[in-house]
Amino acid sequence: MGLLAAAVWVLWAARARADEERRVELPGLGKVGNPTCLTLGVCLFMCAYHGAAYSLLPVVALVAVPIGRWWVVASAVVVAVVGALLAEWAEQRGD
Repeated sequence: MGLLAAAVWVLWAARARADEERRVELPGLGKVGNPTCLTLGVCLFMCAYHGAAYSLLPVVALVAVPIGRWWVVASAVVVAVVGALLAEWAEQRGD
Protein backbone atom coordinates (compact mmCIF):
# COMPACT_ATOMS: atom_id res chain seq x y z
CA MET A 1 0.00 0.00 0.00
CA GLY A 2 2.86 2.35 0.76
CA LEU A 3 4.35 2.02 -2.72
CA LEU A 4 0.96 2.67 -4.29
CA ALA A 5 0.42 5.76 -2.13
CA ALA A 6 3.90 7.03 -3.00
CA ALA A 7 3.25 6.51 -6.72
CA VAL A 8 -0.02 8.44 -6.57
CA TRP A 9 1.63 11.24 -4.59
CA VAL A 10 4.54 11.58 -7.05
CA LEU A 11 2.20 11.60 -10.05
CA TRP A 12 -0.10 14.10 -8.34
CA ALA A 13 2.88 16.32 -7.46
CA ALA A 14 4.02 16.30 -11.09
CA ARG A 15 0.76 17.91 -12.09
CA ALA A 16 -0.42 19.94 -9.11
CA ARG A 17 2.78 21.21 -7.50
CA ALA A 18 4.82 22.07 -10.61
CA ASP A 19 6.17 25.60 -10.84
CA GLU A 20 6.27 27.74 -13.99
CA GLU A 21 9.25 25.75 -15.30
CA ARG A 22 7.33 22.46 -14.82
CA ARG A 23 9.67 21.41 -12.01
CA VAL A 24 8.64 19.79 -8.73
CA GLU A 25 10.43 19.70 -5.38
CA LEU A 26 10.62 16.06 -4.22
CA PRO A 27 12.03 15.09 -0.84
CA GLY A 28 15.48 13.57 -1.21
CA LEU A 29 15.76 14.40 -4.91
CA GLY A 30 15.41 18.16 -5.02
CA LYS A 31 13.80 19.88 -8.00
CA VAL A 32 13.03 17.50 -10.85
CA GLY A 33 11.05 17.83 -14.06
CA ASN A 34 7.81 16.18 -15.04
CA PRO A 35 9.43 13.36 -17.06
CA THR A 36 11.43 12.31 -14.00
CA CYS A 37 8.30 12.43 -11.82
CA LEU A 38 6.39 10.33 -14.31
CA THR A 39 9.21 7.79 -14.55
CA LEU A 40 9.42 7.55 -10.76
CA GLY A 41 5.62 7.23 -10.44
CA VAL A 42 5.36 4.47 -13.04
CA CYS A 43 8.26 2.60 -11.43
CA LEU A 44 6.59 2.83 -8.03
CA PHE A 45 3.33 1.53 -9.54
CA MET A 46 5.26 -1.35 -11.13
CA CYS A 47 6.87 -2.25 -7.81
CA ALA A 48 3.51 -2.03 -6.01
CA TYR A 49 1.85 -4.29 -8.58
CA HIS A 50 4.58 -6.92 -8.50
CA GLY A 51 4.73 -6.81 -4.70
CA ALA A 52 0.99 -7.48 -4.57
CA ALA A 53 1.25 -10.20 -7.21
CA TYR A 54 4.06 -11.95 -5.32
CA SER A 55 2.24 -11.74 -1.98
CA LEU A 56 -1.00 -13.13 -3.48
CA LEU A 57 0.75 -15.84 -5.50
CA PRO A 58 -0.66 -18.88 -3.64
CA VAL A 59 -4.22 -17.49 -3.75
CA VAL A 60 -4.55 -15.59 -7.04
CA ALA A 61 -2.47 -16.06 -10.17
CA LEU A 62 -1.78 -12.54 -11.46
CA VAL A 63 0.36 -11.78 -14.48
CA ALA A 64 3.83 -11.06 -13.09
CA VAL A 65 7.47 -11.79 -13.64
CA PRO A 66 8.21 -15.17 -11.98
CA ILE A 67 9.24 -14.74 -8.36
CA GLY A 68 12.64 -16.28 -9.07
CA ARG A 69 13.29 -13.41 -11.47
CA TRP A 70 12.33 -10.56 -9.12
CA TRP A 71 15.74 -9.08 -9.74
CA VAL A 72 14.72 -8.32 -13.35
CA VAL A 73 11.93 -6.04 -12.09
CA ALA A 74 14.26 -4.42 -9.56
CA SER A 75 16.97 -3.91 -12.18
CA ALA A 76 14.53 -2.36 -14.65
CA VAL A 77 13.28 0.05 -11.98
CA VAL A 78 16.80 1.04 -10.95
CA VAL A 79 17.90 1.59 -14.57
CA ALA A 80 14.79 3.68 -15.33
CA VAL A 81 15.12 5.89 -12.25
CA VAL A 82 18.89 6.35 -12.56
CA GLY A 83 18.50 7.09 -16.27
CA ALA A 84 15.83 9.71 -15.58
CA LEU A 85 17.96 11.34 -12.88
CA LEU A 86 21.04 11.35 -15.14
CA ALA A 87 19.02 12.94 -17.95
CA GLU A 88 17.74 15.51 -15.46
CA TRP A 89 21.29 16.25 -14.31
CA ALA A 90 22.55 16.58 -17.89
CA GLU A 91 19.69 18.94 -18.73
CA GLN A 92 20.39 21.15 -15.71
CA ARG A 93 24.08 21.19 -16.48
CA GLY A 94 23.39 22.29 -20.06
CA ASP A 95 21.31 25.30 -18.96
